[in-house]
Amino acid sequence: TNEGDSSKENTSNSSEANSENATTENQSSSENDDVSESSSSTASEQINDSTDSSEESNGSEDVTSSEESNNSEQSTSSEEENPNFKITTSVVNGYTRNGNIYTIKSAGVYTLNGTLEGQILIDAGDDDAVEIDLNGVDISYNLDSPIRAVNADSLEVKSIKDTVNNITDNRSVKTDDTSDLGEGAINAKCDLKFTAKGTLNVVGKYNNGIHTTKDLKVKNTTINVTAYNNAIKGKDSIAIESGTITAISTNGDGIETSNSDLSSKGKQRGDVTITGGTINVYAA
Repeated sequence: TNEGDSSKENTSNSSEANSENATTENQSSSENDDVSESSSSTASEQINDSTDSSEESNGSEDVTSSEESNNSEQSTSSEEENPNFKITTSVVNGYTRNGNIYTIKSAGVYTLNGTLEGQILIDAGDDDAVEIDLNGVDISYNLDSPIRAVNADSLEVKSIKDTVNNITDNRSVKTDDTSDLGEGAINAKCDLKFTAKGTLNVVGKYNNGIHTTKDLKVKNTTINVTAYNNAIKGKDSIAIESGTITAISTNGDGIETSNSDLSSKGKQRGDVTITGGTINVYAA
């Protein structure tokens, strides 16, 4: 009986031991599975993090590259194309460049600085008011008017205070009527106004010095014009409010208008009105 009891106890103990071992193995297996899952999850997270990081990095690089490219394009300006001449404006795509000809195509303010053997051409909209600020320029051209407005509502030329600006038409003297060329060193087919307290020197070797087919106004500025024909010509009218004007003509008039009829609004054209300033005229 003792042996039987002992055998039972051994069997019981063995069963309990086996049960405990099974439990331990199950727990170990479970823990290993947990560890494996945890490791797998961690590895997956690391891969995902790595992928996200890589995508963020690539995205950041792409954005940076794009921004650098855009900034590079935006920073490409006239001074890079011509180190001696610069146009500054806040107008997006306001002007274009073709060789030594700069074409202003939109309303706004454009500041010019430096030396240019070429042309500033204004070809904007019918209702566009264009302003060019001369901040120390020397512009000359031998094929057409150095500054020419073929289309705009108005053109204002400002000579910035304490600057000297030279505009020279180097064409040979006009011998026939050529309608596709400008008549003066500064030529406009729109209202033309000169302002600010700098100095503007204009030389017109071809025909006129300053020429507009519309109204011409002068305020505050100093203008010295020497021309083969008319020094200052505004076909519809000329109004000088203030400033210092010296007009020298070798073969025409110092100051001239040509239209004398009524405008479409019933306004008398052809008037020369001087209300202030210092005017010196020398004509042949």
